[in-house]
Amino acid sequence: MESGAEGELTQRCLHVKEQRNGELTGPELPVDERKQRDREERETLVLWKKPLFTLHYFTLELLITLKEWMSR
Repeated sequence: MESGAEGELTQRCLHVKEQRNGELTGPELPVDERKQRDREERETLVLWKKPLFTLHYFTLELLITLKEWMSR
């Protein structure tokens, strides 16, 4: 019987192994098809949907971090 912490760790490790980042492209796909799929996947990536909000939150986080750093 596993203790609670060990059981959770085991479940987390198993869960991480099951997760996949994107679809796997095996050797059975032609190179052209893999390149096309990769190109389509890259085109769907969005770095900043709302750049002003991103900069606003970045500035707030920076100020909080600097304030904490200065108080040490």
